[in-house]
Amino acid sequence: MTLTLAAFIVVGLSILFYAFLMFDRIVRLEYEMNRAAWEEDGNPYGFFWTAPECTWFKSGWARNRLSFVWLFSTPEWTLDSTDSRQYLKRFRICVLAWNVLVLCVFFGVVPNR
Repeated sequence: MTLTLAAFIVVGLSILFYAFLMFDRIVRLEYEMNRAAWEEDGNPYGFFWTAPECTWFKSGWARNRLSFVWLFSTPEWTLDSTDSRQYLKRFRICVLAWNVLVLCVFFGVVPNR
C-alpha cells in the first residue's frame, strides 16, 4: 500500500466519521428542539447517539432514510436554528467529499507511487 493511498484512507475515514458526527448532532437537535418532527420522522437514532425511545428496526430504518433525504432537502424545523443549518451543511459537504474521494480511488486517480 502506498503512502498516498494510506493518506487517502485516513482522510476518507476522518471525513466519514465527521459526517456521522454531524448527522448525530442534527438528529439530537431535532429530538431536543422539535420532538413532534422527530417522531414524525420515525424516531431516528444517530450513528453514535440513541434516544431512549428508539427501537431497533423502525429507528434504524428512519436513520437510513433521513441520512439520504437530508442530503437533498432541508427540514422545516431547521430553519429556526443556525446550529442545525450549520450541521446540515457540514454533513452534506462531508458526504460529498467522501463520495468524491471514493470515486477517485475507484477510478484510479490516486497515483500508485
